[in-house]
Amino acid sequence: MLNWQGQKVLIVDDSQVVRATVRRVFSEAGFTVCGEVENGALALEFLAKNKVDVISLDVIMPEMNGIDCLRTIVQKEIDVKTIFLSYLFDDRQITERLSEEFPGVAFLCKPLTLESLHSALDYLSSQAIPYNEQLEGLQQIA
Repeated sequence: MLNWQGQKVLIVDDSQVVRATVRRVFSEAGFTVCGEVENGALALEFLAKNKVDVISLDVIMPEMNGIDCLRTIVQKEIDVKTIFLSYLFDDRQITERLSEEFPGVAFLCKPLTLESLHSALDYLSSQAIPYNEQLEGLQQIA
């Protein structure tokens, strides 16, 4: 398991209330919250100027949703561990479909708790191959 203490996280969610909860939980886990933005487009702008270790990403947001944001992150080969955080993940079919497209990404249902964050971090730690290399392998198989 990786040591997440002091790692930098970017929180991306259109709800200020949710961002406050996510900020509190990540801070309790020892992370440094280095940024908070309201949508995927602002997240990409932030990532172009700042190095972060983890991104907490909502799915449904105005301007650019989390799925399109992550697709752009992958396309631009930005090295960041990703935790999708959404109420949608009560639906197992949605989670399964997204996990096929985004292997190595953690999926959590809101509201975020310290226990669920620890589970996601354990999962991300178990991913020995960087996310972009996993995608390259999948493309070679296809």
